[in-house]
Amino acid sequence: MTQTARKKKVNTVILIIVAVCVALGYYAWRQQQLALAGLQQLKDSGVQVAFSFRSRPLLAADVSKQHIYLLDGSASGVPKRLAIAAIKHITFTETPVVSSKENPEPRGPDTLTITMNDGSEYRVGDLPGGENGAQQAMKQFQQQQFPKQKLLSNSPYTAARNGDLEALRQYRFEGIDLFIPDERGFIPYELVALHANPDKADVLKRHVEVMLWLKEYQADKHRYGKATISLIQAGLNALGYQAGHPDGVMGTHTADAIRAYQKDNDLAQTGRPGPQWLGMFYQDIIKDTQFKLSKLGYNTHGTDGLMGQKTRNAMLKFRAQNSIEQPDYAYIDGALLATVDDQFNRQESRRKAAIAEKARQATQQKNRYAQAGLKALGYRIGKIDGMAGSKTANAIKAFQKKYRLPVTGELNSATNAKMKTVFLKDAQKKLNALGYAVGKPDGKMGKRTLAAIRQYRSRRGLPSGTSLDADLLGSLQGRYAAQQTHHQAAKADAKRKSQYRIRYAQAGLRTLGYRIGNMDGMLGGKTQKALKAFQKRYRLKQTGWVDDKTYAKMQTIFLKETQRKLNALGYQVGKPDGQMGARTQRAVKKFRSVMQLSGSGVSADFIAAVDNRYDRRTPAKKSRTVARKTKQPSTRKNSTKKTIKPVVKTRASDDVVTSSRKKTTPKNTTKTAVAVATSSKKVSRVGGRSAKGRMSFKRKGGRVIGCSIAGRNIPIEWCEPFYPLPKNNHCEATFKPSGAVINLWCK
Repeated sequence: MTQTARKKKVNTVILIIVAVCVALGYYAWRQQQLALAGLQQLKDSGVQVAFSFRSRPLLAADVSKQHIYLLDGSASGVPKRLAIAAIKHITFTETPVVSSKENPEPRGPDTLTITMNDGSEYRVGDLPGGENGAQQAMKQFQQQQFPKQKLLSNSPYTAARNGDLEALRQYRFEGIDLFIPDERGFIPYELVALHANPDKADVLKRHVEVMLWLKEYQADKHRYGKATISLIQAGLNALGYQAGHPDGVMGTHTADAIRAYQKDNDLAQTGRPGPQWLGMFYQDIIKDTQFKLSKLGYNTHGTDGLMGQKTRNAMLKFRAQNSIEQPDYAYIDGALLATVDDQFNRQESRRKAAIAEKARQATQQKNRYAQAGLKALGYRIGKIDGMAGSKTANAIKAFQKKYRLPVTGELNSATNAKMKTVFLKDAQKKLNALGYAVGKPDGKMGKRTLAAIRQYRSRRGLPSGTSLDADLLGSLQGRYAAQQTHHQAAKADAKRKSQYRIRYAQAGLRTLGYRIGNMDGMLGGKTQKALKAFQKRYRLKQTGWVDDKTYAKMQTIFLKETQRKLNALGYQVGKPDGQMGARTQRAVKKFRSVMQLSGSGVSADFIAAVDNRYDRRTPAKKSRTVARKTKQPSTRKNSTKKTIKPVVKTRASDDVVTSSRKKTTPKNTTKTAVAVATSSKKVSRVGGRSAKGRMSFKRKGGRVIGCSIAGRNIPIEWCEPFYPLPKNNHCEATFKPSGAVINLWCK
């Protein structure tokens, strides 16, 4: 090539270079002018500049910091307006440059890239990095103009949580140590491992790439520190694996708990922290924390295992209210987990205790209902306390057996259903008895039953309602039992009154000569026959009962006869008139005193005692008795053979009445035994056995029920006429071979 040609070629190259430089200069000038024009427009609108590089404005933000404006890369010169809320992250990318040993990672031109939530990107020029202009501009932009929570990669720790490799590279280029722990003790490597979501393939891939990059960067510093171990321990405890106290020390309990968790999740059982399972584990403890915070009243808006803004807000609120370290730390750590788990467990303990107490009270109420109902039916269950003791179990068994249910001694559904019907039927019966008309007891809760229960509860001060509970059953039983006791007392009183009247009638009828059998207060056949005879004689209705009219008539007749005998015994009462006058009262009182009789008035015992003394003082009657007993015919002429019926008194001296009423000579009145001896020769020929000695009376409830002589029992009808006797008495009784008494006398 000639020199001319070479020179021409050089000139051409120079011209091309000059043209390129002019074009580049013009382009730069044009961009600057456009940026300045856009900047001027923003200034006119009140928007202030965010930052610029080499007098070249790049970004601007409005005063309220709701939007940013791109001042570069717009052909029209009109600033591009972007909403901060729509920005996903802002990063720088490096232009690849061939590496060498001297300069393994040369810094090339940087590009500021803004990525939006919808995936679109915006770039602000290719900025030369000789003075770290783009990095400095972005750092200034992030620190001064926008809230940190709006930019996901505003720190190495946030970048690690997000798996933002580009941001971590940027921080590395800026000379930031990526192995310095954050305020809670986590290094980026640990945060990357914890936030590797296994359910999202792209997130997991991104985090794995970051971990590999960090491991290649400084492999010796990749470790799990005290904060991570403490988090693992607290998380395992919260999930139900006993890892011990969260002390941040990797002990045997922690290793065993890790293996148990790995086994339950079909993972390799290494027993130590690792990226293979920490991502899954972290997601589990996020879900667990979200659930427990929600139960504690901190709304996380779901349990999705994602560390969203609402979950972080709930954590921040919990930290502040419970005075946990670093109250502005919006992530999970061991202290947060331990506190949340402790409070949740306490709340659960209280809740379970309340449920258990409620169940216990319900069971106790069922037992009380069964006890009250069974007791009302007459089963022995002891105290109504709601405790299922042995007596209650036995009563339930008896109830089940009666109604042909499986005999278990426990309250099951079949037993409860049967009890409900039986108890209601019994309650209806008692309501009817107490005056609350429910109709025929049918075990059904009808309108009348409901109204009766409501009325009864209102009157007795029970809680309002219509339920058939233990309190109602117990109240009904108490009222019904009191009513029955009153009725029984009235019946017993009537019975005592009736027995008194019957004994009074028996004593009076005997003294008149009627056969009444034993004077026992019982209305037997002989007593009824004697009563009818008495009623017939005095023209009363022949009922055989001691009715009021009969009793009134008896009082007059019996008193008149008693007055006659008292006169005969020396107790002057005047003319027998059947009236209880003053003389009669004095005579009765004197006789009772002499005979040592208790009580007052003319009672059955008084009439019997007067009759006995009268018989002992009138031997003529005894001779008449012997004459009738031997059935001797009358000495009167033209008289037919006639035997007077003996009176009820079966004593030899009282059984029969003679056919004549001749007065006996004084010789025959010396001793009762003499009359018996002279008139009982025929009796002595019976060949019976005799008993001699002191007569002892047998009493029951204050009444004489029999007597005995020398150990031989004698019926009451033989003993009563001799009552009372002094202790030094002497009696003799004669018996038939069959043991029946045929003769008795005393002195």
